[in-house]
Amino acid sequence: MNPIFLFDLDQTLLNFHASEEKALEIISKKYGLAYTKDTYSHFKDYNKSLWLELEKGIISRIDLFRLRFTDFIAQCKGEALGLDPLAINNEFIATMAENGVLMDGALEFVRKLKSTISGCRIYIISNGATVNAKGRINSTGLNAFLDGIFVSEEMGIAKPAKEFRRLSHIRHGRSKECLP
Repeated sequence: MNPIFLFDLDQTLLNFHASEEKALEIISKKYGLAYTKDTYSHFKDYNKSLWLELEKGIISRIDLFRLRFTDFIAQCKGEALGLDPLAINNEFIATMAENGVLMDGALEFVRKLKSTISGCRIYIISNGATVNAKGRINSTGLNAFLDGIFVSEEMGIAKPAKEFRRLSHIRHGRSKECLP
């Protein structure tokens, strides 16, 4: 049996926070928002709390996207600008997708796995937005070493739900017993 490796994407192989901060700064400048390190810190904390609410089923993805940028616009004193939080969110995701940042040693690690473990397969699992996850992976060259990417947005369920793992097995024609 060929070994299968499942890796979470963010803060495991890619530095989500570095990409996030860069994208927020770019978007803020574009729309004239008063961006600072403090507004980024607030965004990061609030965004994390929203993702936890999503994982618990308390809010929807669209609620998360709307709420995080309604709050961010307010933090940047931009309410009077009449910005659409969902439009800003979409542009933020697209900007992040172009600005992937690898964790130290991540590319070398997956390259070594592929070169030293015969037949190993490497898959990414992520709760992020599909365009964001795939874009950041491609922008770093990590995609050259992957056998697949499972993103909750495409799958219709969020990890850590058991169905997330089961669905990834089904999509590749493997039984539930293939992975622990």
